[in-house]
Amino acid sequence: MTKKDNGLISISLSTGDRIHLQSLFPAQTGFLEAVMIKEIRLKTETSVKELEALGVKQNPAGGVSWDTKNEKKKTIKFSQAEIEFLKKQVERFDKEKKITQNILGLCKLIKDTSGPDS
Repeated sequence: MTKKDNGLISISLSTGDRIHLQSLFPAQTGFLEAVMIKEIRLKTETSVKELEALGVKQNPAGGVSWDTKNEKKKTIKFSQAEIEFLKKQVERFDKEKKITQNILGLCKLIKDTSGPDS
């Protein structure tokens, strides 16, 4: 769900969405994009308390799992520039054929998000 407020775009993201969002970011980038990535990470980070409440566990393959029935969505406010950056990352993943079933819903949500003036 997206909502516009004071030029910011509010998006409700699950814990999984916020964890998977990190995988969209390039390992190396320019200065401005690095600052934007840092700001997005700060907005979307999960707390230790939240992870404990969900019973997050790391599996032997390196992935994580949690109890989704206790998962709550969190509304995050993004600037238009941040939304455009995220859309660019989804486009890059699509072009590189890196979109997995785990991030498909998140990618669709980002792709379908319109700006504050739409």
